[in-house]
Parts: sequence; structure tokens; C-alpha cells
Amino acid sequence: RLDLNLQSILSLLQACHQELCHHCVGSDPDIPVEGHQDGGIRVVCRSFGWYPEPEAQWRDLQGQVLPSASHNILQEATGLFQTEIAIVITEESNQKVSCSVRNPCLNQERVSTISIADLFFTFHIWVVALGVILGVIFCVLIALASYCSWSQCRAKETLQSAMERQKSEYVNMTLDPDTSNPWLILV
Repeated sequence: RLDLNLQSILSLLQACHQELCHHCVGSDPDIPVEGHQDGGIRVVCRSFGWYPEPEAQWRDLQGQVLPSASHNILQEATGLFQTEIAIVITEESNQKVSCSVRNPCLNQERVSTISIADLFFTFHIWVVALGVILGVIFCVLIALASYCSWSQCRAKETLQSAMERQKSEYVNMTLDPDTSNPWLILV
């Protein structure tokens, strides 16, 4: 019986809340940057506290609607809606976009704008270029070290073969003490 009363009270509170907030305009859209995705920058637009279910969309500087990467609308326990819409901004696409969340009954909207600097895109290209350059330098150093090692082995083999030839050409010599230089000492 107590559970029925609590449930009736909750239903009554929810009905009152919906009556008081028959048409609610939610929060200003929040647009965080979530990182790199598919060769661009992923940004998400979030807004809370809407009733009825809001319409959300991305627009360019001219007001043209842009396609979104994802779009989610959730109804909270309070009966209000929250929306989340994402877009991937590439270097070739618009780097300044607006997120518009609109109450279709009241025809009121909240808009936030974000501008992505060229630095985010050029930095990504430089990271790739730096990786390629470092890879080439590493390969050149490995090739140079291999050549030096091979060259040293080759010189060592040449020196050893020359010493072997000299040993084979070794001739025993005998000096005549009577005809030798007086300063020469034989041991």
C-alpha cells in the first residue's frame, strides 16, 4: 500500500513537472573537441533540459545543414530530453560550424559555434611527415652501418690473405759475418 502511494506521488510529480514545463527550452549547446577521427577532428554538441524532444543540427557559415556523424536523443527520468550530435570536421570541409538545438513547438533555438584552427590539421600532417623522415634516416643509418661492417670484414680478409702470401714467400737467409757491416749485430 505504501508502494502504491509512492508510485502515485511520483506519477503526480512527473505530471505536474510536465505541466509546468509544457514547453522547455534547454541549455546552450556545449561543443567539446574529442580528437582525431577519419582524417579530421571529431566535435560533439550536447544540450540538456528540453521538452518536447528537440531538433539538433550542424550548420556551416552560410546556414546550410551539414551531415552529422552520429545523433542521440535520450529522455531523462524527469521527462526532459538531452541531445548529442557529432560531426567530423576535415581540413577540406568547413572549419567553422554551428550547432543548433531547437524546440519545434516554441520555435526557439540555442546555438553555439566552434572554429577549428588550421594548426590542428597541419600538425597532423607534420607528424606524419616527421615519422616518414625519421624512418628514412633510420634506414640510411642501418644501411651505412651494414656497409661499414662489411667493409671492415673485407679489409680484414684482404689483410689476412696478404699475410698468408708473405708467409709463403718467406725465405731463409744466412748472412756471411765476414762481409757484413761491422755495425750489424747478429743474434
